[in-house]
Amino acid sequence: MQLKKKRIVILVCLAAVLLLSAMLIIDSRSGDNKQRLLVEGRGVAITVERFRSFKENVELVAAVSDTKVPSEKEILDELTATELAVAYARDKGLTAAREEIDEVIDAERSALAEADPDHGPVIELMKQRIGKTGLTEEEFWSSEETRANYERSVLLGELAVILIDEGTIKDYREFGDFQRKLLEKYRDSIYIDLSLLQ
Repeated sequence: MQLKKKRIVILVCLAAVLLLSAMLIIDSRSGDNKQRLLVEGRGVAITVERFRSFKENVELVAAVSDTKVPSEKEILDELTATELAVAYARDKGLTAAREEIDEVIDAERSALAEADPDHGPVIELMKQRIGKTGLTEEEFWSSEETRANYERSVLLGELAVILIDEGTIKDYREFGDFQRKLLEKYRDSIYIDLSLLQ
């Protein structure tokens, strides 16, 4: 029971970190099949639409938290590294059960509901992100797009737990370094069509 509780805490912490760094992307699954891919290979498939949505979220986080907006290359690298980690998790046989996704979404919603609106940009960020979708708050949290993004979070959380248990990383804060190492390792085996951004 204690191990499960530890796992849930790590998943919730990772989900919060991903939220704050705009790792959760509201994208259109149907658009992924119709657009040419900006990035593909090693289990990664990123459309221009998805990249632009991610970039908007990064810019929104920067504006709300009064931080510098990363360069387009840095944003693309961040998104690609995250997707490589998701593919890596799937290659290891990790899956996210519907119940696990529900549990993380419920924990995230509770944490946001209980957050002090005077401390930090999280509540304002979420209001703006939900507003951008044109959905009500309930529609946003139950949408397939939101669920798909939390599925990514669960997979990444599961992977972080395994990497911590193996001693590959010390804690979830080192997970970003792991993702960047994956990007450097596989950079030459993925195709990026930068002409699609012009």
